[in-house]
Amino acid sequence: MKRRVIGRSFKHSWEYEYSWDEGCYFNITATLELCYEPAIGKYVVSERGADSSVGRHWNPHRRPDAKFSSYQEALHRYLELANYYAPSDLRERIRIDVEEELEKWRQNDSSC
Repeated sequence: MKRRVIGRSFKHSWEYEYSWDEGCYFNITATLELCYEPAIGKYVVSERGADSSVGRHWNPHRRPDAKFSSYQEALHRYLELANYYAPSDLRERIRIDVEEELEKWRQNDSSC
């Protein structure tokens, strides 16, 4: 029997400057999120961007949301995307958060 971690979620955001054309800059707020979606019974890892000046939201790398049956797999994908996209100072914090969550998961799994 698989255990579901329904109440747990991760979300980290950061800002960066994006240039579409020379002299045309946007301040982008990027968001990486992991949550359980009960409608499909899977964990979803998504990345989003938002331009606060005009309120547009989009998936900046045109990557579809990743869906996982396993919480551990979703955590690993979350960390993989964070390592690729997040600024270096945030990567370390995300790595620590994910490792702590994986450790909690292993401890709870072994006690069941």
